[in-house]
Amino acid sequence: MEFTPRYEVPNNNNKYYVNTNRGGYNKCIIRNQGNGFVLPNCVGYSYGRFMECGEMTSCKLSAGNAKGWWTHKDGYKRGLTPKVGAVACWTNNGAGHVASVEEVNSDGSIVISMSNYTGTYKNGRFFQILTLKKGYKISGLTFQGFIYNPVDFDTITKIKLPTRGYFKKGDKSQDVAKIDQWLYELYRDKNVLGDLYWDNTVKYVKKFQKEAKKKGIYNDNIDGCIGKKTLNAMRECGFPY
Repeated sequence: MEFTPRYEVPNNNNKYYVNTNRGGYNKCIIRNQGNGFVLPNCVGYSYGRFMECGEMTSCKLSAGNAKGWWTHKDGYKRGLTPKVGAVACWTNNGAGHVASVEEVNSDGSIVISMSNYTGTYKNGRFFQILTLKKGYKISGLTFQGFIYNPVDFDTITKIKLPTRGYFKKGDKSQDVAKIDQWLYELYRDKNVLGDLYWDNTVKYVKKFQKEAKKKGIYNDNIDGCIGKKTLNAMRECGFPY
């Protein structure tokens, strides 16, 4: 089966992320009583993504707190080697955390997609893409391992931006659409969405450049253009392309 990474928040009518009591495939708690959507919630998202990857309508993963997923008797294989479609598990003194593996890189780093129980559109954690170095550390959490998807993915789709690495106001393409989608996930302003690099794209690229400079991962101009240094800083912050 072909594996296609998810880099965008699922629609709220996607059955993999809608509770079974509302006509969906997901057994995790409802977070939106209006439509039965299980996001924002790391367990609801990863539960749905696990099924979505393998085009399954049910699974045996735990529907409870993430800290219990690693020891849950579900029959799925586990290990410390990352694989696409797997669930990555962390524990802590609270509810723990789970995420879904979208890419595995040659250096052992991974790209994960995830949600967060306390997330909102405003704080950008409703849905998030992160790149983690080998060791897979997340602050405040202890990595446990991967729960492997039972489906054999023999083909993996790779989606990358072109190597030219320079985008500016006036550009219009599917690559710009990917940039705008990421900026939307980061800042939750729907006005940035589209395939045109225009005023809102410039606005949020500048905002990102300022924030990246404060973090010490960017040392160039605050100009609203995406050159190689900005692109590298974006990738440091989870931009998956």
